[in-house]
Amino acid sequence: LFRNRLAFPVHDAGGAVVRAHVRAVKRQPDGSENVFWFYTPKGSGLPLIIGDARTATTIWAFESQFDMLAALDLAGWHKSPDGLPGIAAVATRGAENGKRLAGLFSPDATLILFPQNDPPRPDRPETPAQKWTREAAAHCSCKIVQIVSTPGDLKDLNDALRAGMTSEEFQ
Repeated sequence: LFRNRLAFPVHDAGGAVVRAHVRAVKRQPDGSENVFWFYTPKGSGLPLIIGDARTATTIWAFESQFDMLAALDLAGWHKSPDGLPGIAAVATRGAENGKRLAGLFSPDATLILFPQNDPPRPDRPETPAQKWTREAAAHCSCKIVQIVSTPGDLKDLNDALRAGMTSEEFQ
């Protein structure tokens, strides 16, 4: 927690925590909430990685750390003392950050992308998820890239888990 808000650590290349990625909510006059994320202290964020991305043979990549954690939960990562052998999970922390996958993995690894179901924006030629997927695939340097589709009526994998997706359905 950072100032009583949910926060994820941001590590530098040496593993030291250098900032926090913090969730904030701003209440709108109509009663709705605008959820946004910020870094403190200010600066760029780095991907959140669980597992050894340099030696993994399979990389699961997500826009959101919540989607990554949902996938790890559905796959039973927490039930094994060794996690998921050969698999590393990476959250780029946003649809604008597909480029952050550059240089993280072995070129022989298989990258599996889990994009969100973002609605189109009238001012852009592609959805945020399409941009993230394109940039992640272009910058990962992996020979094999696969894309997983989240069921169309759900925004993302985290919503699928909260809606009752089972481990079997995830597999």
